[in-house]
Amino acid sequence: MTDAPPKTVVFLHGIRDDDPEGRWLEALDGSLARIGRGSLRGAGFVSIGPSWLEHLAGPEPEVDPGSAPLTYVRGTDEQHRAAAAEYYLRTSALERTIAATGVGAAGVLRAMPEEAHEIAGGLVAGQVLSEVEAYCASSARRNACLRAVLPELPDRGEVVLIAHSLGSVLAADLVYALPPQIELRLLLSVGSPLSLRRLREHLRRARDQFPFERVGAWVNVVGTNDPITGGRGVGQVLPEVLDTYISTPLSRDKVHAATSYLDHEVVARAVNWLFDEDARCVNPGTATDVRLSAGARNVLALTQYALRLEQAMPMGDARIRFGQARRLLLSETADRLREHPDDAAVAARLSHDNSDLLRGTFTPDEATEMLLAMAMGNPVAPYAISYGDEAERSALRAFAHDLGHLASRADCVLGAEHEARDDHRAPVAWRRRAAVLAGVATVVVAPYLALAAAPAGLAGGAGIVAGLAALGPGGMIGGIGTISLLSSLSGAAVLRGLIAGSAEAVEQRVIFLQGLAYAGRDLHEHSLGRRVWPMLLEMEATLTAEHARLAEFSDERAVVLRELQTKCASVRRALDTLARKGLGPAVLDGGEAALPRG
Repeated sequence: MTDAPPKTVVFLHGIRDDDPEGRWLEALDGSLARIGRGSLRGAGFVSIGPSWLEHLAGPEPEVDPGSAPLTYVRGTDEQHRAAAAEYYLRTSALERTIAATGVGAAGVLRAMPEEAHEIAGGLVAGQVLSEVEAYCASSARRNACLRAVLPELPDRGEVVLIAHSLGSVLAADLVYALPPQIELRLLLSVGSPLSLRRLREHLRRARDQFPFERVGAWVNVVGTNDPITGGRGVGQVLPEVLDTYISTPLSRDKVHAATSYLDHEVVARAVNWLFDEDARCVNPGTATDVRLSAGARNVLALTQYALRLEQAMPMGDARIRFGQARRLLLSETADRLREHPDDAAVAARLSHDNSDLLRGTFTPDEATEMLLAMAMGNPVAPYAISYGDEAERSALRAFAHDLGHLASRADCVLGAEHEARDDHRAPVAWRRRAAVLAGVATVVVAPYLALAAAPAGLAGGAGIVAGLAALGPGGMIGGIGTISLLSSLSGAAVLRGLIAGSAEAVEQRVIFLQGLAYAGRDLHEHSLGRRVWPMLLEMEATLTAEHARLAEFSDERAVVLRELQTKCASVRRALDTLARKGLGPAVLDGGEAALPRG
């Protein structure tokens, strides 16, 4: 009988103190005990704190020992996407666990207190940051530090890596060189200065994709009073990382101390999440007898967003009317679903909170596309009920959690949509919002694009679901989907849907596609952009050819020609803007400059 793989907590210290007394462990055990868990040892973990202080604080090595061998091997595109989906599922669950404590909420907006500015002007910030910058400026020193840590690690088993201050900078490269038999279940960085550009420019993550296959989850705990973090997280530059915010004591020796972070309940809850087998992420679809077809999953996602939006609206007449409209549309959609035996069970779930069914069923690309489709539309159309930007943002963040992804993905999607709209000078006036999702749905109806069968004047949201529920062979096929599924369609069918309808509708589809490219850029998920570019090129070519054909015999000022010209102008504006912003095909394939189209 073989021994069970070991479980190890590894602490990576920062500068000037390698903590030989193990104060970090006492602090963490204390915070775990306060939430009723006990100690690391009691949970079956051994703890180690390898020292690399000699190579960090001593003179720069005369000879560069060379970089440590890389052990991380990126899988195929399919494997990498699957690993990314699992990563976001775990991190989303961690975010919910932390949020349930009532502290540590991500995205806290607050000013750093005056006392923290006084500390920042003293020895803490001055000496710490100067030594950190010396580390980042010397590849020989960095390589020596990394090679000092690696031999101290176990060669197999589960590992929790806790990295303080400069240790987080080391950890960001260490994950690419860990022994292959290690399962890194959690990387927990505290007091990290990685938000500073000059401290991360050397990192592999600055040029390589995130190693989803290697890292279980990465949580970064930010001290809002800590001058070394500047009160800033790292999610804005490393979007895979979950930032959470706490207050550390306002004193020179405690505001940045590892013990101040590890003594906090947020850290204890994050570590405790790993101890309980029941807290591991599982496929929620296995916990119910309801089986989801691709179409039914998308219907549930749309109705789930409508629920979150109603919950996010302030109390009052608008929310009452929104709820009544939502329930009417749910009833209509349920009737359609009941006509198809394969999806009849889903009909009874439409009015419920279906996060348990949805969580983990969307890949990162699909979740981004679904979030953008919801952000661009009105889920209770044809009813027009204003709900406001704040309710929309709150609902999208909750909806991202429902899909098993971080709330920050919703923030990124909203930013991408606004950027795309600004490019086209197309703000969302409420009178137009109800018509937006109808245009988007032309792009995202899946897996069969059957726009011609949609009822005339169909506005969007749940109405699209009701109108398209019966389309396609074998039962419920329609509903809101994602462009990830368009590979199953013929090119002609895709193009008919993309360019059909009014010039305004085509502009909305172009904005949708352009927003996907921006979201893919900001989330480092470039496969989205690689799919968007050829779609826009095909739209341009088809519209140009159609204009030439009709212009041969039509009146010079015919409305149909003006419509085609306006449509083509929207597409060309998108292509030109994407190329100017470095999102042409050469960059998407790893090159340095965008290629001209043509």
